[in-house]
Amino acid sequence: MGLVGSLVAGGVAAGFTHTQTANALRSFKFDGFAAGMKNLGMAGLKAGAIGAAVTGVFSGVRNFAAANRGEMTKADAGGQTAADTVGGLLAGTGAGLAGGIASMALGKFGLVGTIGAVAVGALGAVGVNKLYESSGVRDGIASSMRKAFGGSDPVPQTAAYAPYYGY
Repeated sequence: MGLVGSLVAGGVAAGFTHTQTANALRSFKFDGFAAGMKNLGMAGLKAGAIGAAVTGVFSGVRNFAAANRGEMTKADAGGQTAADTVGGLLAGTGAGLAGGIASMALGKFGLVGTIGAVAVGALGAVGVNKLYESSGVRDGIASSMRKAFGGSDPVPQTAAYAPYYGY
């Protein structure tokens, strides 16, 4: 998905859900634990769905255009798109939570607080996406989905001999 994709997905998800998430976090205090968990779950699902939709669309267009140009197989494009969509779901959820916390802290500042909450949400999405990509889960999902779409694992490339000249 990359840095820009994470920022965009996180910003959009936080922009739409920061107030709902902040209210869900406040509901733990006023409505009890069970209601707080329900409200936070609903806000997280909404933010995750927005993040998944944004990244899924952009990833699908990018990967299937590359497949049409012959740069990858259609099975590879499907696997990469599926993995990016799951990453968008996780990044959107993280963005919604980060944006909600920032909204609680910056709520008194009006529009500037909203912009701050969206920016914090975008950064939260980047952090979650980096964890997702570095954990190896993304590659596992991409490989599994590539196989489900009829592809095979790529053949590992062996390193060619390159003499060291000591420059």
